[in-house]
Order: sequence, then C-alpha cells, then structure tokens
Amino acid sequence: MNRIVDLHQFIVNNGDKKFYETFFKLNFADLIFSDAVIFYEGDAERMYFESLINRKHSKYINLTRQYISYCQCGGDHAHKYFPLLNELRMTACVFTDIDYDKDRVNLFKIDKDKSSNTTLNSIFPDRNCNVGSIYHQQKQDRKKNIEIFTQTDIDGYARTLEEAILYKLLCNLVYHITTYSNVDQRKFKSKMITAFVNKKRVKRNIKSRKYNQANKNRNKGVFIKYGRDFWKDIKIESKLDFSIPTKKGLAISIRDVVNSMDKTDFMYSIIMNGKEAEILPNYIEEGLLWLNNKITSTK
Repeated sequence: MNRIVDLHQFIVNNGDKKFYETFFKLNFADLIFSDAVIFYEGDAERMYFESLINRKHSKYINLTRQYISYCQCGGDHAHKYFPLLNELRMTACVFTDIDYDKDRVNLFKIDKDKSSNTTLNSIFPDRNCNVGSIYHQQKQDRKKNIEIFTQTDIDGYARTLEEAILYKLLCNLVYHITTYSNVDQRKFKSKMITAFVNKKRVKRNIKSRKYNQANKNRNKGVFIKYGRDFWKDIKIESKLDFSIPTKKGLAISIRDVVNSMDKTDFMYSIIMNGKEAEILPNYIEEGLLWLNNKITSTK
C-alpha cells in the first residue's frame, strides 16, 4: 500500500538534521526507490555482494529480481538510518564488523570485551553489552524489518570479512574437503602443527583432554598459527591473491595474513576465480538468506 511521508516533518521529529541533510545529498534517491537495502563497510564488500547475488545459479533468487540499494556505511553511522527506514517501512540487512579490540587473542577475554561498533551496541537497550552478548544475540530469531549481521564464534572469532573468508577457506581445505575434493587432506594437516615449537609434544598430546583444556582459549579460529609452507600450499590450491607475512619463526595466523594483504586484490581474486560461494562466511550467508526470504519476488 502506498503512503505519503513528509520527510521535512520526519527530520523535525527526529532531530538529526545535519545527518539527514547530508544523506539526502549522497544516496537518498538510490535508497528510497529500492526494494531493500544492504549496508556494508569496506570498498571491496559491495563488489563481493553483487557478484555473489548475481552469479549463475544464485540461491538468492528473490534478490536478483528486486532492486537492491547498496549503502556503504561504517558501524558508527548505520544505525542513524534506522528511523528513516522504519518510517518508510523498508527492509534492510546490515553487515558490519564486530570491532572488538584488535590486540585480543584470548577467547575468554574476547567474550568479555566491548565492541566499539555503535550500530551493534544499539541492539541492546542499555548499550552496555560485551562481545559474548553479541554472539548470543546473533543466534536469535530474526523478526524485524532491519537486522544486523556480524562475525561470531562460528566464523572463527573473526573481526573482519577477510578474516572470516580465510577461516571458511581453511575449513573447506583442511577439515571438510567439500568444494576442494581433489585436495589431499593429509598434506595440509601434516603442516598445521609446524608452527609449534615442540612439534613432537603436540603430536603426542593433540588428542589429550588435558592439552585441549589448557589451550581452549588459544589456538582456535583465526588465531591458529600455521607454517609458511602450509600457507604457500593454501595459496596455490585456492588461487587467491594474498601475501604471506615474514615473521620470526613459523607461526603465522589468519589475522597475520589479513593484516598484510591488499584487500581489493584479494577480493578480485575471489571473484575472478568464481569462489564467491565456496568461501562464503557464515554471517554473510545468514544475512543474505534472511533478506532473500524477507522480500517477495515480483516474478
């Protein structure tokens, strides 16, 4: 049903005149005439989303048949759009980074850490939440017209899209061997432990409950450290463009690789090799499926 909205009165009622006047000059027309909105953060992300949605045999068929507005907006500002989107009764999917302290490497401390992402914090009434609370919230049912999706423990405790992508890549190559059926799993697993100083001890205790308990807050997800030869094999097998940082010793984690990569070149290599769906992080998949099911196809 069509409605008439007085945007001048809306601005008066909502107070943030400077923000909305700036927004109206930038991408207002594109957003207001769209069927749904996808908010994203980085320059390379829009390229990834569009390629993923519009690829051949896409499972996001409703999204391919609707006009989607892509709005680049960081976590500090995305929530400012929500009153307008609600007023216009629009559907929006917000992809944003969880933004816990980049120096955190202990999983227990990550759970207790605060996110600096204002949009994520806006989910909670008291704005006094920690990362563990956000992880829990992300597993709840999605019933609103605007939903926020971010990295969780399922994405290997990643804090950026690129970290989540590399984590999914390693899960496919090393653990599941689904999309990479020709890979010799043993080749990668044998090199996973070369980053440890005492390799024999790790081999002996790798299945030990005591060992695993002692390391439950370390060496998981994006923090697992691998040897240079391991990363070289991954790069060759995946055909993705990323650099392997030079570090003392052999210990190189996903986060180390992401910190040294050119994100645009990395994203181009994903698209040019047709690997958008193969390395799709969990939170991105959940968000796009939610949006695809939320909007109604016109055909």
